[in-house]
Amino acid sequence: MTGLTLMLKKEWLENSRSHKALALLIISIIFGILGPLTALLMPEIMAGILPKKLQEAIPDPTYLDSYAQYFKQVNQLGLILLVFLFSGTLTQEFTRGTLINLITKGLSKKAIILAKFTMIAGLWTLTYSLGSLTQYTYTLYYFNNQGKDKLLVYGASWLVGLMLISLILIYSVLFRKTAGLLIACLMTIVTFFISGFFKITKDWNPMLLIQKQSQVLSGHYEIQDWFQPALLIIVIILISLTLAILIFERSET
Repeated sequence: MTGLTLMLKKEWLENSRSHKALALLIISIIFGILGPLTALLMPEIMAGILPKKLQEAIPDPTYLDSYAQYFKQVNQLGLILLVFLFSGTLTQEFTRGTLINLITKGLSKKAIILAKFTMIAGLWTLTYSLGSLTQYTYTLYYFNNQGKDKLLVYGASWLVGLMLISLILIYSVLFRKTAGLLIACLMTIVTFFISGFFKITKDWNPMLLIQKQSQVLSGHYEIQDWFQPALLIIVIILISLTLAILIFERSET
């Protein structure tokens, strides 16, 4: 059994025992149900709040409302929960010293990083896909099949999730503490948002992928404008993983 296979088995057992995979799956399915459900109920909720004269101006819900609600939940809550759920994937190993025996027995540190990324990315891909399939099915049932480039729109949140997973690993290796990792992730996201205010960097802002999903679906944003931020995210993932491996290999633990 190779080092990578051994680590993948270890990661699967740990994630299963800690119920992280189950938690992520349940959250994803809930988001998938709430997207179209919130879109359907929102006009009724607004009608109960607004005066009668304004109630007539409330538009009927459309498929765009379903997608907007779903991606709002995934991007504002789902991605944050992803980071919190797996923030201790390496830092807890450092604290407990559980990797020392494996490393002294010949397990490569590269295999550790790659196995953790592969397992978390796999869980994220599976659960997010099931949540998105749930949302798509309900949207198709209650509304219609309109909207442009739906697969790419779904893929935008998925790619941002992969970037966050890679940041978890690099910051875990750098700071060795969960608190330091979370602060670093927060500062990175804040930096991305700030970059959107500057002309020289706004077209490369990775957050464009989760800010323009509804506009892409409605045809009010060109999919080609996602190329630069998507490319940057892929570069960030590759650099983060490479640096995580190099720094970890040079460390004592």
